[in-house]
Amino acid sequence: MPAALGFCDKVPSGQEEAGGGARQNGAMDLLPRPLRLAAGLTALTLCAACQTSGLERGDAAFRRGDYLGAYHAYEQGDDPATDEILAARLARARWFLIEDGLRELLASDREEQALAVLPQVISAAPLDRVEKTAELEARARDQLGSRHTRRAEDLLEANESDAAIRELMLALSWNPEDDLAANLLAMTADRIEREAHLGEEFYFEGMDHLRHGFDVRARTSFHHAAELHGPDSRAQHRFEGLTEDLAAASRAEARTLLDADLLGPAFFAIRSADRLEPEHPETEELISRLQARVSSANALLAGDLAIRGKRTALALEILTEIEQWGVAAHRDEARELAQRNEDLTLDLDYRYGRALELDEQVVRAAEVYASMLERGQGFGWADVELRVSRLQERIQLAAASFKAALAAEQAGDATAYRARLEETVRAASDYADAIDRLTALRMAEATAAAAAANPGA
Repeated sequence: MPAALGFCDKVPSGQEEAGGGARQNGAMDLLPRPLRLAAGLTALTLCAACQTSGLERGDAAFRRGDYLGAYHAYEQGDDPATDEILAARLARARWFLIEDGLRELLASDREEQALAVLPQVISAAPLDRVEKTAELEARARDQLGSRHTRRAEDLLEANESDAAIRELMLALSWNPEDDLAANLLAMTADRIEREAHLGEEFYFEGMDHLRHGFDVRARTSFHHAAELHGPDSRAQHRFEGLTEDLAAASRAEARTLLDADLLGPAFFAIRSADRLEPEHPETEELISRLQARVSSANALLAGDLAIRGKRTALALEILTEIEQWGVAAHRDEARELAQRNEDLTLDLDYRYGRALELDEQVVRAAEVYASMLERGQGFGWADVELRVSRLQERIQLAAASFKAALAAEQAGDATAYRARLEETVRAASDYADAIDRLTALRMAEATAAAAAANPGA
């Protein structure tokens, strides 16, 4: 390769090159570290092929584009007759390695790193490579500008105009000739201007609605204006103020409707307040009140059905639930249900007591009637007091007869024992164990009679 291409002399190991060689040595240090490490490995490989001259091997590698191999082949050359040519070839290969390192940075999207070293590279470039180095710098600027342009396009898709403008300005600062960035910047600026104008129209429309008392329409207009003007705009402040006022009005309406027990309209008013101001403490309190009202109303209905079905125990549980909800408006209905349930319970107990009384179970009947009097706090039910009095007389009679029967049994008077037991059972069939004693006595008599009738059995 002719020396006219700008080659310079090879420098002995441990010394610096003079002129252009010194400039290229400094540029060599800018190569990526993997290339500098690979240089050492290539040098070891080339030592095994010293039979061929370093100049020939280096030229062959250079023609293949293996600049690293060429660099080390020239570096291993040891023919004194070609020292000057080898030094020039070495400097040339070193420079092409620098250019390859820059291309690698650009191919891996590390334009900032390439641009950081390019000023030093350009200052050290051989005269015939200055233009190529300038092209690499232009390519780095184009790539970096294109990256900012792509980011701007994504931001515009996300409707983030301010951030997009910043990216477009960066893109044009790196590449003033980027037509796409310039067009996008113009379009974005125009859109921002149009949005600002439209936002003003929405704002004044909202003010007009306010003057005519159309608060809901005004809030909608201010909302649209705030979306165009941003969160710190006067439209946003108007929107937030109206939202608070409308939410407060909805809560006041809900309270009035709840007091009037109009649960359906109250529900819609509460929902409107919650939509305007979610999780507001007063709204949460209204929701709790509404829930209590609805649950209490459902419990009242369930209690009524339980009483109609004569399920007094279930009705008593439901009445306890109604009391726990604590809805003041339902207290009168709850008291009425409780009275109906108590009346039903007493009526059922009275019928049960009458059934026991008709079955001569005087003691149990008297207990049922006494329980009714106790629950009624002294107030009778129908003729319960009279019946208890009469049953107590029979119980006393049964007690006297049973006492006499036990005495007769103790005295060994079987006839009197039997007679007194019969009197006891006639007075109260369920008194003590009189019925069991009489049954046992009759069975014994029947067995004895059967044995007497069949003496050989």
